[in-house]
Amino acid sequence: MMSGLMLNRDGQFLSAEFYGPPSIELWTASYDVLAAALIMIGAVSRPVLSAYRKKMKMLNQMYGPSVWHLLYQTDVRCRQELMAAIFHELLADHNTALETGTPSRFDPAEPWDQVWSTATKRVEFWTDQFERPAGLIASHVRQLSSVIDGDVQITRGKGSPQQQQPPSGGPRVQQPKKKANKKKAFTKNGRDSPPCVICKSEDHAMTACHLYDPNHGKGKGGRKGKKGKGKDA
Repeated sequence: MMSGLMLNRDGQFLSAEFYGPPSIELWTASYDVLAAALIMIGAVSRPVLSAYRKKMKMLNQMYGPSVWHLLYQTDVRCRQELMAAIFHELLADHNTALETGTPSRFDPAEPWDQVWSTATKRVEFWTDQFERPAGLIASHVRQLSSVIDGDVQITRGKGSPQQQQPPSGGPRVQQPKKKANKKKAFTKNGRDSPPCVICKSEDHAMTACHLYDPNHGKGKGGRKGKKGKGKDA
């Protein structure tokens, strides 16, 4: 996280905190600015900086963007913690070499080129900090949240993949409202039934009417024929 000042529309400076890049693309753009500055002041050579950028892009391509937060956490810890430790290691070895009269390739006046090169090749660090936990996450043994300690945060907001995805099913279309059924329902003993067509009463159904004749319209043979007679009549 980086703290800075932002100018608002009223001309006042407000303090703001900026988190890390949410993707390898934005990280690369920021890293190129850092690399240009380090080359301009003669701190680190171009091949060494290119090797570090190549390693970051290779790890991101190998394990995918789902563990980018873990990779960026490893990158920050490498530049803030590991490189400082490597500097003291190389300086101690250099002093030992001077005392024993053995040659040393470390230059305390221009130390960072060798520090960056050693940090890029420090296999144990990258394996412990990123590759091993990233493999466990890819195999669904651990969750990403279990390896993010909170000391390194990335930007979350409009640029997050979750908010870039369109809503499922496309745009929501307002459906026309169904017209209410205005047909009156008649209930008897908890059951719906139409009004009686014989006596026109709404209190009972046709089959419950005292005028209802279940044999009406049936012939002698039990089948309805012409003029109310059976087929064989």
